Amino acid sequence: MSSWNIHVCAGEIWHNIVTMCLKRKIPGLENLALIPGYVGAAPVQNIGAYGWLIDICGLKGRLIGRAAVHHRQAAIIINTGFAAGYEILNLACYIFTANQKYSLYQKKEKLTHQKL
Repeated sequence: MSSWNIHVCAGEIWHNIVTMCLKRKIPGLENLALIPGYVGAAPVQNIGAYGWLIDICGLKGRLIGRAAVHHRQAAIIINTGFAAGYEILNLACYIFTANQKYSLYQKKEKLTHQKL
């Protein structure tokens, strides 16, 4: 098993670090793709909120390639068997898009209710 030491300056965009690692075939951060935040700002502190959004969107158990959202814990992306980095990233992008659609739907609902 290989280990890596990555030195990153505080303030770097978290997702850019994940993407850089994937491009260089450095594993381990795939499940943290698309989490907004900066290095040094604890990007995983909001992981519970993301799990809730993933659950609300009905994505528990969603499988893309060999990467999946855990069927019981929505905040966990699992490798079902030799998933490539791009499969995990594709799943993360799918989750991100679903969350964006849900967020837009919620905003539309709030506007509709405000007009009444």
